[in-house]
Amino acid sequence: MASKAVQATLKRNAPKIIGGNIMSALSLRLPESIHRHIREIARKEGVSINQFISSAVSEKISALMTEDYLEKRATRAKMGL
Repeated sequence: MASKAVQATLKRNAPKIIGGNIMSALSLRLPESIHRHIREIARKEGVSINQFISSAVSEKISALMTEDYLEKRATRAKMGL
């Protein structure tokens, strides 16, 4: 049987459903300078650090997916499809 501390950590990091989305915790190590910038920008934007990081990661994923899509479209266009 896991210790109480381990059980508490597992419970704290267990996925949660928020607004119909399954949310999970992620422990992230960042250089202090980046953390400071994130904190400052999030404060200026009026959002939580979590919201800021979630949005930034979502934007990056979207940009990468768009790039992949456009590359595939360009390849098909070159092939005359």
